[in-house]
Amino acid sequence: MPLGYVSSFDVALAVALEHEGSAYVNDPNDPGGPTRYGITLKWAEEHRLDVNGDGVVDVADIKALTPELAGVRYRTEIWEPLGIGRLVDQLVATKLLDLAVHAGPAAAIACLQRAAAHGGAHLAADGQLGPVTLAAVNAQTGPLLLVRFALQQASLYGACIQRNSKLEGYRFNWLNRAAWGVASGTASEVA
Repeated sequence: MPLGYVSSFDVALAVALEHEGSAYVNDPNDPGGPTRYGITLKWAEEHRLDVNGDGVVDVADIKALTPELAGVRYRTEIWEPLGIGRLVDQLVATKLLDLAVHAGPAAAIACLQRAAAHGGAHLAADGQLGPVTLAAVNAQTGPLLLVRFALQQASLYGACIQRNSKLEGYRFNWLNRAAWGVASGTASEVA
């Protein structure tokens, strides 16, 4: 790990890939369109991700994606630029990467900021993982922060479904995703 980093990208990556799944998906109710490993065709087009080398970025490239290529994207566009590895709690870092892959970095960080604010930190939910947010989150490690983070994630999903009723079919899986990691704390620490 680079100097100053305490959380493992590889641990977080395994969870994000598990939640995203390996199947190619093109659900008409999902505004993301053709997707695999959390990478959409729109993103692949914007970044000229020609996986199969045919000179055209299309659905065939999404279908040809590998977990390794998804991992490169998660590391170079989310984990490293945001400095997620500076979070001292691996579960919080893992949840942040997973939510950033699923809902975008700014939305994920805003959920974490609101969770820390509910724990007493004086933070604005600006979607930036700067030094103030980092210090506030690192000062609140433990299961209570993770529970508050999961609740903010569930709230985000609820708002998405409220804005677009076609997403209702995702509610159960999204809430399970939000609940990930919460059971890792002990009952006495959560009570």
